[in-house]
Amino acid sequence: MSTTEARATDSPATSITDAMQARVEKLRQLRQRMGPKRHDPVEHSKETVEETVKDIMEKVKQNDEVIRSSELDLTKIQPKKPNWDLKRDLTKKLSKLEPMTQAAYATLIRRRMQAEGTTLTDEGTAALVKEMNTDRNPVAEQSDDSGEGEN
Repeated sequence: MSTTEARATDSPATSITDAMQARVEKLRQLRQRMGPKRHDPVEHSKETVEETVKDIMEKVKQNDEVIRSSELDLTKIQPKKPNWDLKRDLTKKLSKLEPMTQAAYATLIRRRMQAEGTTLTDEGTAALVKEMNTDRNPVAEQSDDSGEGEN
């Protein structure tokens, strides 16, 4: 009986270990088919900033090489309009416009004073109006002539 008892105890133990091994093998195959569903910190270590920077630098270097290898376009290098000595050239033209601008300001002030009905009681105001009416401002005379017909 001892042999039968031994066989009886061996057979359930071997069948349990065989079943366990078969189950482990099925689970392993299932995991391989399904793939990783969750983030495994051991397998997929967290990407560091240094790795990200390396990736970005590689992309930039590749893009830079492509740009350098392409043909150089001269319209991108030189300005569309020459802008050197622009200030010097404009100063001459603006100096001609300055008296006309001052005359236009004087005309606007004069019209505003007339609209408000301001009197020339103050000495400063009288001097200002006298200065505005001088012959230095030819535009003021032209605008006065055209302005009289409007009012």
